[in-house]
Amino acid sequence: MDVLGKRMIQTGPLGSITRDSTFSLHIQCKYKGELEAGLQINVSVYTLPPPLAASEDGILKLELRIATDGSYSWWYRDSDYPIQRILQESVFVEVRVKDRTDPMIVLRLRDCWATPVPAPDHEVQWSLLVDG
Repeated sequence: MDVLGKRMIQTGPLGSITRDSTFSLHIQCKYKGELEAGLQINVSVYTLPPPLAASEDGILKLELRIATDGSYSWWYRDSDYPIQRILQESVFVEVRVKDRTDPMIVLRLRDCWATPVPAPDHEVQWSLLVDG
């Protein structure tokens, strides 16, 4: 018997989300003799190995946009920058992969911060996103 699970893509007004990969499970059951109480059944389960990690060099285009509020309906334009915020005031940020041709590419942000200068390792940092 084979159990197959296809990759699910959920599409909404702002784009698509893929959370699953293709899954295949082969199950084989064998028994000898007639079915009776205490019968021992041997079960073998075969699974496919996970796909190999991507290892090709290439360019990954990312876009970061800042929304004017939590509805993510309106975005700041280039002429609006620099934007000033009070510390601890929410900043509504969207980061996405642009011109993606491989549907298996997923962007996961864990930590995102701002610095007063264009140096990511500057000693002064303000956290925008912490641990996802």
